[in-house]
Amino acid sequence: MNNLPKPSKQNFAFNKVKINHSILRNNINLYNVIKPSSDLITLVFILPIDEQSTNTYPSGSISLSLKILFEQTNDNSNMSLQQKLENSGSDPIYSSDSEKIIIGFQSTSTNWENSLNIMLDAIKNIDIDSDEFMRIKKLRSGEILQNEGNPMFLARSGLLSNIYSSNSIKSYNSLGRLSEINQIKLKSIKNIAKKLFEISTETKIALISNNEDPNLIKILDSINIGLNTTKSKYNNDQGLNKNLLITTKIPSPQSVILFARRLSIPNFNERISLEIFNEIFGGSFMSRLNNNLRERNGYSYGFGSSISWASNSEPTIFAGGSVNSNNTTDSIDEINHEINSIFLNNKLKNSEINNAIFSIKLGFLKNFETQMSSLSLTNKIILENLSLDFHDLYFDKIESITKNDIYDYINLNFSNLKDFSTVVVGDKTHLDKLISEEKLYADIINAENII
Repeated sequence: MNNLPKPSKQNFAFNKVKINHSILRNNINLYNVIKPSSDLITLVFILPIDEQSTNTYPSGSISLSLKILFEQTNDNSNMSLQQKLENSGSDPIYSSDSEKIIIGFQSTSTNWENSLNIMLDAIKNIDIDSDEFMRIKKLRSGEILQNEGNPMFLARSGLLSNIYSSNSIKSYNSLGRLSEINQIKLKSIKNIAKKLFEISTETKIALISNNEDPNLIKILDSINIGLNTTKSKYNNDQGLNKNLLITTKIPSPQSVILFARRLSIPNFNERISLEIFNEIFGGSFMSRLNNNLRERNGYSYGFGSSISWASNSEPTIFAGGSVNSNNTTDSIDEINHEINSIFLNNKLKNSEINNAIFSIKLGFLKNFETQMSSLSLTNKIILENLSLDFHDLYFDKIESITKNDIYDYINLNFSNLKDFSTVVVGDKTHLDKLISEEKLYADIINAENII
């Protein structure tokens, strides 16, 4: 936005797609988007993770359970769930983080039934073979060891450990910590998997299809659900919010700089204000961070920011990228400059705000172009407990957000880089310089201590 080309002002028509919500006979909530022009069906089960303590889910156990579900070979068929779904003509869909597990598939509108039955049978009758458990756990340990040489992985891991309490499952990356993965036993992972993959009234289903197929609804209606037991959610998860420097084993031509801050839970106006701010700050190619570190100074190939939303509507702003290792200290100076200038000599301009609003509106068009983008938006509404007409309200409201609205919110949360937790990964020589020149007050550790 700083003197870069303005976004296109081409006129566009935005037809907002309706997300239909219904409650099945078994009390599972179904969210359905109808795409009449598509011959595909995309269906996922969203299994919430309500308990956030590492006492319940040790580091990496959630992701490991999901990997076992889809990748272990069944004794009878000699095929994994992933292979069975692929052989039935479907693309498996599965992912996890600290708040939910998503499992499902994409198939044609005439070929979905077999895939759905395969999926439901695997969830209902999950059993973990001891040999397969050891094989897949060994693979996971190898993945973690490989990432010891991945600066971005190390930086992300360090950042999570700083902004969340060590007792929270949010304090580690999804792969987990190597020492804790190695300690997971077969009996433990069986109990964890059974708990994680139980379908209950807390389960949500997201469906993108070309019509409301009564046969599909009939099968979903007939799913047997588990008891809806009360679960305790771990809430005291505030980390120390300190800085951390992580040294790499081998010389690296680049350093990775990441910084983040958990922000106050916003109201609707503040939420939109934050997303406009993020677009200007680092959320687009024309953002201030990218313009400074890439275009003006040539320190980085790309530097930006994003907003991560928790299910309780708490946002966390993450920012960063890779920089030339020789410019590590200079890059910290420029980041400081960009944050400070927002509040001092280079406040947000109305032209930047208008361009950001237009860019965000254009981005909304992509939310309904494909099956997967429609699924992504539907999942967002489900997981963040947003109203079904959220995108309608958002689209209508965004034009009225002002500079004052944006500053009212960000002033509540930060004013300089010291308000963030910052992690830098790179050669020890450049990290020592950050400390000696008092650019950052931080602990310094080796890479193996973060995995």
